[in-house]
Amino acid sequence: MIAIYPGPLLPNHQVARLSETQVDEILALVDRIGLPDMEHEVDDSAASNVADATTEVVTYWDDSGIHQYSVYGLGIDPDPSNPATAATIELVETLSTAAFAGETESYQPDRVRIIAGVAVVAPDPEFEDVRPWPLEGEDPTLWTELQLGFTCTVVGPEVLELFAEATQVTQWLHPVETMDAPPFTLLARPLHPGEPDCPTS
Repeated sequence: MIAIYPGPLLPNHQVARLSETQVDEILALVDRIGLPDMEHEVDDSAASNVADATTEVVTYWDDSGIHQYSVYGLGIDPDPSNPATAATIELVETLSTAAFAGETESYQPDRVRIIAGVAVVAPDPEFEDVRPWPLEGEDPTLWTELQLGFTCTVVGPEVLELFAEATQVTQWLHPVETMDAPPFTLLARPLHPGEPDCPTS
């Protein structure tokens, strides 16, 4: 992540190759957390001590699906009583060390998830950026419906070039130029292997 506003629309996912020793260490921590037996568990015990902290989410994929463990304010308590949270701190540190110690490259996805919704907040005039609809032949009103009026679709990686210069505040005109409709906000993210095309909840 880079400390600018507005940030780029596309997240800068990086990948690194791990040694067998590093993989064994990481899998041991995954087992200590208990991720293979979790669906989605949350440790929000720090919420009573601190406000406005972030929630770190560790996601693990295996043959049975997706497993997640979320911790609110991870690291605020350096010695948490919850064994899973303590192991999560170690896992994040281990992954960070492994990533920075080796060569990394940009992640090349097979699929890109796009979520569209009508922009409900007027853009800050200082950062106003309204562009023509970028996806020829795609009508977001016909995509899979999500909550709060948002819709979702999955496309190929060729669209990444279309979003390379867009930011988180970029808005996109309705694909039907004659429609008198407010612009869309788009969220775009490369999908990892095992992830579902669109959110199920």
